[in-house]
Amino acid sequence: MKAKHVMTEKVVSIGQQESIWNAENIMKRNQFRHLPVTSGGRVVGLVTEKDIKSYEVPRDHLVENPLAALERYEQPVSEIMERELI
Repeated sequence: MKAKHVMTEKVVSIGQQESIWNAENIMKRNQFRHLPVTSGGRVVGLVTEKDIKSYEVPRDHLVENPLAALERYEQPVSEIMERELI
C-alpha cells in the first residue's frame, strides 16, 4: 500500500501567529487531536490537544482573574506548539 492511498489531500493547518483559541476551535470543529502549524507554506510545528490543555488556566485562578484565560488564549499558537518534528 502506498501513502497516497491513505493520506489526506486537503490538509487543514494554522499559521504560527494565529491564536491558541483559533487552533482549539479548528481542532474541535474538525474533530482533530493534532494540527499542523505553518509559516510561509511550510510546516514548522504541530499543536496537540494535550498542548492546549496543558496551557489552560487552572480553574481556581479563573475565579480570581477571569480575564487570565482570555489573555492566554490570545497568545500565538507558536507559544505552545511542538517544534521538533520527525
